[in-house]
Amino acid sequence: MVATFDDVALVYDETIDWGSRLGRELPFLLSTIGNPTGKRVLDIACGTGRHSIELAARGAVVTAIDVSQSMLERARELAMEKGVQCQFTQMDMTDLGETAMGEFDLVLCLGNTLALSKSFEALQQLLETILSRLSEEGSLVAQVLNFEVILQTGFRFLPLKHSQTPNGTNAVFFRFFDHYVAEETSDLFITTFLKGESDWHMLSSVQPVLNLKEELVTQALVRAGFSRAEIFAGYDETPFNAKNDRNLVIRAHK
Repeated sequence: MVATFDDVALVYDETIDWGSRLGRELPFLLSTIGNPTGKRVLDIACGTGRHSIELAARGAVVTAIDVSQSMLERARELAMEKGVQCQFTQMDMTDLGETAMGEFDLVLCLGNTLALSKSFEALQQLLETILSRLSEEGSLVAQVLNFEVILQTGFRFLPLKHSQTPNGTNAVFFRFFDHYVAEETSDLFITTFLKGESDWHMLSSVQPVLNLKEELVTQALVRAGFSRAEIFAGYDETPFNAKNDRNLVIRAHK
């Protein structure tokens, strides 16, 4: 029976069509880094390491961090299955500035991870730390939700998702936002319904999420010291429209 939020995260990971997602996102990452052979990559909040593993398989030297030991264990298993080496380390992204890691040619911060910073001040500090970790020609690739359109439209409910563990436990994921007037964050509520051999059980959590918008992100990147930032609506480099696009993809250069 799935019992912990780490375990639930692993089950949720299985609901993602990774073949399709990587097919959309990898070309963008490769166009950013150029020939990946020998390039150093830092993957922040790597989860089960899918992006890290694909870049390592193409010759990159990858360091990947996440706070979840369970996710990292799964990442190591997947890397072993693929026959590649990555350095997976348990670490909170707020500790990046305190660890000697050298410089990187590409830093990834995908999956709305920047919005999990505790405040705009914390986000600013994280971006400054990331910049200090980049090589002279290095770049940051990040993806966040565009709360300008989310708040404007009152969007709250994310699609229902279902998965099943190898031992047969069914999991249903119900996720929704609560928005607050004049607040810098919204709350993301995640309720997971789990069913093993008999009864359903429920796990719930709340995650504050920064209400990031194009203007706020661009200003933060400039203040951090990035020389140039490109903003897209997707990994296909579709031009971004702040009033229509819920997804915001960032490529920022040192």
